[in-house]
Amino acid sequence: LAVARELALSATTLAEEDPELSLLLALEAVNKAPILETEAALHQALEASAVRQGHSLAVSSAPSGAFPFRNPGSRAR
Repeated sequence: LAVARELALSATTLAEEDPELSLLLALEAVNKAPILETEAALHQALEASAVRQGHSLAVSSAPSGAFPFRNPGSRAR
């Protein structure tokens, strides 16, 4: 749990400076411990990455705890 929190903190700290690394760290944090703190870091990393690239993403948590990523302009499969 401590490692997941450290990863989430690092992801949050790096969100604006290096959104891709932030996203990777946040994903690893959620994989280690899917708690509110790590999920919030993942959402922040996604927002920073999407804003920097000029895209928007719809993100929701599936009942299994997985995070399916879907572009709002794309068709669901």
